[in-house]
Amino acid sequence: MKARTVTQLFFLLFLFFLACTKANGPNQKMPRDVFDYLENQAQTISVESPINLASLTSAMDNHRFIMTGETHGIAANYELEFMMLKHLAEEDWLDYYVPELPLSFCYFLSQYLEDGDEMILTRLFEPLQGTFSWTTEAKQHWRKVRTLYQSLPLDQRFSLIGIEVEHQARNAQWMMLDLLPNQVAPSFLESKVEALENLVDMNNDNYLVFYSLASDFNALLDSQSSAMRDYLGGSFELFQEVVQLAIATYEARNDDVFSSQREALIFENFLRHQSLFANGNSYGQWGANHIYRQNIDNIRWLAAMINKDPLSPLQGAIYSILYIYHDCKALLKNPYREVNYSNLLFVRDFKKMAQKDYTLFRLDQAGSPFLESLIWPSNSVQLTEGVATDYVQSILLIRDSPAATTLN
Repeated sequence: MKARTVTQLFFLLFLFFLACTKANGPNQKMPRDVFDYLENQAQTISVESPINLASLTSAMDNHRFIMTGETHGIAANYELEFMMLKHLAEEDWLDYYVPELPLSFCYFLSQYLEDGDEMILTRLFEPLQGTFSWTTEAKQHWRKVRTLYQSLPLDQRFSLIGIEVEHQARNAQWMMLDLLPNQVAPSFLESKVEALENLVDMNNDNYLVFYSLASDFNALLDSQSSAMRDYLGGSFELFQEVVQLAIATYEARNDDVFSSQREALIFENFLRHQSLFANGNSYGQWGANHIYRQNIDNIRWLAAMINKDPLSPLQGAIYSILYIYHDCKALLKNPYREVNYSNLLFVRDFKKMAQKDYTLFRLDQAGSPFLESLIWPSNSVQLTEGVATDYVQSILLIRDSPAATTLN
């Protein structure tokens, strides 16, 4: 009886393994035509010498905004973001670098790229503690970006544009104060300027307190528009923008559908700069969901809006590259901790094609089965409509990356 039970158990385990291999587990078998196509497309990427990024030349020629999509908390993300930025800049393709960062963050980073003041990085990163961005790799990334920026000819340097919502009250307050002129404020504004100075001095992170003050400033920008323009001069529009973004961010954060509200706000911020985007090429690395060119779970993600919205100056001009991971480590938050992370399907087949840490696969070339059907190599999202290239046009497989490390 015991032997029979053991035999039945082994048989059930065999069936389970077979199901995982052939049906829907990570080791499911890839259709032969898909394997043949991907094997032919596989391009090993080296951070030190990214020569195979030349395989993206046609994407650069035919698109205006290249987006790479990451799962946060993985060290390799920063290497790859810098690699792509460097390649696009040195190819003299890039006009605008659009990272997943707010207006205020990019306002000060633009100053840092010019003067290299490390105190700017220190102040910017302090309120990030508790987020995925509070990492050694993120801070070092911007040092490398500055070195690259300074090495480029003046006519080849890119501009930073921040379109993310204003997550950190402290940095938005700091930007507002930095934009104020070095002169006595009009009497109707004196108390508000003093209150702003106090919030900045005390490193205020209470968004409700900041929201109240920002609302007061916004009312004055409206009721005292002429006097405010005289006082702020050429900084009026930028000051008004950061004030309104802070208000909108707070209100969106207190909405039950923050993801949808956030994407809509980011797209509105994109449209604020549409005259720039319409006349230049852009690159940015964002969380994976933001780069999908098709709606998922009834959410219109950023890339989908840029690519399809009638108001967008870049309709049909988005090129999305999704990072997929195997045998990596990831940093999680609240509290910070390190975990194993993989989201790759067809593991055995991909291992045959990807011998190095980074391998690029274009899904959009002639004869691609991804152009005709919904073959999806990741278990991070469940897709039910369209074909794979409706969502992304390339994937980049990352193997064996360590987790990002927190700042101390």
